[in-house]
Formats: sequence, structure tokens, C-alpha cells
Amino acid sequence: MTASQTTRNRRRINGDGSVYKRQDGYWVGAFYARTVSGARKRVVVYGKTLDEARNKLRESQQRASTGIPVPDESWRLDIYLEYWLEHIVKQNRRPATYALYEMITRLYLIPGLGKRQLSQLSVPAVQMFLNQRLEAGDSVRKVQIMRTVLSAALTRAVREELIVRNVARLAELPQSQRGTIRPWSADEAKRFLAAAKADPLYVALGAALLG
Repeated sequence: MTASQTTRNRRRINGDGSVYKRQDGYWVGAFYARTVSGARKRVVVYGKTLDEARNKLRESQQRASTGIPVPDESWRLDIYLEYWLEHIVKQNRRPATYALYEMITRLYLIPGLGKRQLSQLSVPAVQMFLNQRLEAGDSVRKVQIMRTVLSAALTRAVREELIVRNVARLAELPQSQRGTIRPWSADEAKRFLAAAKADPLYVALGAALLG
């Protein structure tokens, strides 16, 4: 794409920010906003259509205009989850809780959602992930735990002003599930118990999982 073509494709929105079309067909919206540390940062959004990019840009501008800062660093979800486990959960929760959260994160959340940008994680993306786990045979209770762990991590991200809302709280699950229920496999249960062996509730956990 030539410089003149790029200029022709650019659209000014309210005199602040621009929207233009890339060579691959995607539309890009961009503007500058203040970050958590007070620095100026170029915020970029993407859309398959001009209207989608324009709407995303307008939403981002509106959040910035209300005083909500943008994060200084763009976290990918898997990297943020690892940080959260090591520096928040491990330091402030019981070993058994950490072991459970770590296993759920490693076996399910990171493989299913980890490649997504934290700031771009959406309700439909989380809902689709939960639905896929149910369709794969996981019980409602097990998928509820996945949502709980993800929600706990996103709550922390909101407090750190990395995201505006906790999308995991808006995803829905059925109250009960008909059909075949697949609990943790023996190998999954053994790995969890091995991690929680030093916990005072180890015997109770073993009875609950294996009994």
C-alpha cells in the first residue's frame, strides 16, 4: 500500500484518532491516551470492517475520556496467569488452593484461552471456551471451577487497572447438566494430591477426590 493510498483510507473521528485499512484487509483504529504511569501511549484496535474498527475506537476513546487509564504493558493471558499464580495466589492463599488453581490454569485455561491478549478477552470468547469444555464431557461443577479461577485472576487484573471489567463473571453456565459427566481422571487427581501433600487438609482432599 502506497503512502497516498494509506492517506485516502484514513478517516478522522471527532478530530482525535484515525481509522485506516491495512493491506491484509483489516481496519485499524488508533489514538493516543494516558497510561497508568501517566505516559502517552498509542492505543490500537482492529476490526474486519470499517464500522467495527470505528466502534472499537470510539469505545476506547470514551473509556479514556472518563479517566480510565490504559495499561503500560499489553499482557497476553497466559503470561498474566503465570504472574498471578506466582506473585498473588502463591503468596496469599493456602497451598491446596494454589495447587488447584495452578492445575486448572495449566490444564485448561492456558491451552484454551492463553494466546489471547488480556485486554481483548471478551465475554463471547470465555463463553465459547466454557461451552466447549461442557461439550467435551466436563461436569458443570468442574467448568464452574474453571470460571472461578479465571474470574479470580481477572478480578486482580481489574484492580491493577489492566482491564476495565471481569468478563468471566458475565459468562453463563447451566445449573445442572444431563448426560455423561466426566470427573477428573485418576492421573489428574493424583497430580493435584501430590501438589497438596503438605497441606493440613491433605487427607480430606484425598477422601473427597478418590473416595
